[in-house]
Amino acid sequence: LRGTAAHVPWAAAARTLLVYAGDEAFAVPAGHPGLRVTPGHNLAAEPRDDVTFDVPVTDGMRLTGAAPAGTVRAEAALLTAAALTGALETAVEHTRRHVTTREQFGRPLLAFQAVGQTLARMTSHTLLAGTALDAALAGPDPLRVAAARVLTGRAATLVARGAHQLHGAMGVTREHPLHLSTRRLWSWRDENGTQQFWARTLGAALVPRGSAGVWSWLTDEETDS
Repeated sequence: LRGTAAHVPWAAAARTLLVYAGDEAFAVPAGHPGLRVTPGHNLAAEPRDDVTFDVPVTDGMRLTGAAPAGTVRAEAALLTAAALTGALETAVEHTRRHVTTREQFGRPLLAFQAVGQTLARMTSHTLLAGTALDAALAGPDPLRVAAARVLTGRAATLVARGAHQLHGAMGVTREHPLHLSTRRLWSWRDENGTQQFWARTLGAALVPRGSAGVWSWLTDEETDS
């Protein structure tokens, strides 16, 4: 096994690393001499370490019956979508409280049309992301996981931007809790596959079906064919 896995969560704290080469899975002890871990962090200050491999494979490392790499990737993406949705909801709630209590020119910020429109967009994208997550959780359809990751990633960018715009200078201080959500939105949106990666996955699977097939998939009216 040779190569580098970048930004692995908490790799430096792991006792064993699960490594995929194609659809073959291997368990590599963290103390293996051919393994080097370089500690790092993401924007939210969570451990994200780089792992470099130069490990001769032994029979004891091979894992038989392990889930395929695509299944593991989809499950990780689903967990990321769920985490993003939670951070989205928190950022929107912080913003809602701010614009309804903060006043300017004798009126709450929410009374200004541009503020209300921005909050409405943030709320609608968060609700859409949550709906996509619920659909992905309802059944083992990897395409619904892809859709959830696309929509949560898109919402992460829009909501983080809108939240900081509406909070103004207050939103970029360490004392205000907003950054606890937005830093995670910026970090998590590119983990376990970027928005672009999952959009390509979704497009490659749905475009060949044509408009009628995509509509059937969207409305959950697909047949076994």
